[in-house]
Amino acid sequence: MGDDAEVLPLVFGFARVPALPCGEDAAEQLMARRVRQGRPERFDARIGDRAARGFDWTDGVDSILSWFVDLDGGALVEISLAMHPSAGRTGDSVRALAKPLLARVRWV
Repeated sequence: MGDDAEVLPLVFGFARVPALPCGEDAAEQLMARRVRQGRPERFDARIGDRAARGFDWTDGVDSILSWFVDLDGGALVEISLAMHPSAGRTGDSVRALAKPLLARVRWV
């Protein structure tokens, strides 16, 4: 590592979200259960070559970014990144750090 390297306490997670009945948005429902007060900040993004819906939220301790990607066949995949407040980063700066990593994702 060079002198300008930075180590951040980040945790990535990947999950396949179960399908919901037609017309229901699984990502919105999942986030509504997680964020009990108020609403998470929503943003649009790209993960690899796919559009993603993003949410910037907290579980009361960590700052969390969650991206949801609709895949063929009705599957919904969630990619989350959690960061402890000791990192001193905002959601926007973490999104900027994650963007080049997420751009490299290849869906097969």
